[in-house]
Amino acid sequence: MTVFPSGHGNSHGNSHGNSHGNSHGNSAAASGPASGLAVPIMVTLIPPGDVTPIEARYSDLEIHPDLWVLPLVPRVVTALDPDAFVSQLDAELQDILCEGNADVKLDLERGLLKREDAVSLWGGEIIDQSGNFQHYFHALLSLNSRGHPNLMRLMALVYAVAGIVGMQIKFKFMRGRPAQVWPGLFPMLPTPPHPSFPSNHATQSTTVAVTLSELAQEAERGEFVPFLTALAHRIGENREYAGLHFASDTRAGDRIGTELAKRLLALPELATLRAGALGELRGLSRGERDDPA
Repeated sequence: MTVFPSGHGNSHGNSHGNSHGNSHGNSAAASGPASGLAVPIMVTLIPPGDVTPIEARYSDLEIHPDLWVLPLVPRVVTALDPDAFVSQLDAELQDILCEGNADVKLDLERGLLKREDAVSLWGGEIIDQSGNFQHYFHALLSLNSRGHPNLMRLMALVYAVAGIVGMQIKFKFMRGRPAQVWPGLFPMLPTPPHPSFPSNHATQSTTVAVTLSELAQEAERGEFVPFLTALAHRIGENREYAGLHFASDTRAGDRIGTELAKRLLALPELATLRAGALGELRGLSRGERDDPA
């Protein structure tokens, strides 16, 4: 099995470092203790020679979810067996790719014909989503890492695994990017230096949305499902508006993410996070208000 644990991060880091940094900064994850001030204080409050150490421990909740799940990622990828997973989807993905290649102009419709309107409406969002976009799901469900650690860690885990699986499929098909097929397209963001098919934004956003939707149904919180689904579709389509992906890339990512989420939720390696996330979903506010006295 070939796994690429750093390729996705490196390429996106090089292409979209600022956006990636912004997305982490805007995340609902708690900042670390003593994380600094905008203007550094040059003189301490501690008198010279009067340093009394204090026993301190680093809280588990202080660790960013993306970092907390890193030790779990190799175990989950191994249990998933990406080679077998990709092999089972191969025929469907071939069909999606062939359909897209049959009419490239139609496959590029959003990037070619709808960009002007899309950029005027979604331009800031498209740029912000160019790196890590988990904070959109955090905002949708009003999550923070202190009150909902299991939900955020589960999300970070499936997001990371989906990126690895998607990258493995990209290297299998090696499809060129829209700007290579249609010179003059001028993407509004730098074209990532890896293949186009499938869209990893679609793969990851759908994996997250389906994972959370399955748990929401189980927790009897089905009201979240249509919003999770709509957000995943929007994240995927935004990459087409930016001129970075074909519509068939997005369709493939949707298909992969849907199946991948169901496989991941069934793995025993996710059982503890799954149970904790389920409880947190049940406890999310329903927006109810008491009648005034």
